[in-house]
This record gives sequence, structure tokens and C-alpha cells, in this order.
Amino acid sequence: MWPNYACYSLLVSGKLIREHPGLVEQIVKTQINAIKYAVEHLDEVAEV
Repeated sequence: MWPNYACYSLLVSGKLIREHPGLVEQIVKTQINAIKYAVEHLDEVAEV
């Protein structure tokens, strides 16, 4: 990791994908929104 850089990763099991695809879709959408927010608010995210 680099200073002032937030690293993003998401891991979802195959079982969760098979058994709850709608939930996985929402998790991925939430992750994408979080990344967009972080990119738009770099200073705030770096402080956290």
C-alpha cells in the first residue's frame, strides 16, 4: 500500500454467488459506489 492510497478488493465465494446472486450483485454495486466516493473525496479518505 502507498501513503494516502486506499486499496480496494472484494472476494466473494462461489457458494455465495450460486446461492445468493442478488445479494452478491448488491455487494458489488456497494463496493463500486464506495470506490467512486473515495476517488471523489481523496483527502477525507486518506485521513480515515
